[in-house]
Amino acid sequence: QCKALSSMEGFEGCAGLEELNLTQCVSLAALPDGLRDSMALKNLNARDCTSLSSLGEALAGCHGLATLNLEGCSSLALALPISMPVCEQLTYLHLKGCGALTLLANLGGLRRLEYLTLSK
Repeated sequence: QCKALSSMEGFEGCAGLEELNLTQCVSLAALPDGLRDSMALKNLNARDCTSLSSLGEALAGCHGLATLNLEGCSSLALALPISMPVCEQLTYLHLKGCGALTLLANLGGLRRLEYLTLSK
């Protein structure tokens, strides 16, 4: 828990990063753009990041991402950016408790998606 973490500016060059756990980083408003360089990333857990409002294009290079947990990200309005179909290995997508979520675009590009959780 890094409740005071509000920015991950300068987060880049982690091409070998396989797992990132940001659980309960309640002040974090956006994922770091440098995350797109993390081509080895398999698991991203941003559960209960209640200030997270957008994923932006942070996942644009995460081709191997298999699990994305956004459960409890109550400020998240748009879950999947345009680049999301690039995450062709995504199997688990957790969106439970994302009460501000208004649009689920690009789900059709997630051909390996097996588990999708949605509920308030």
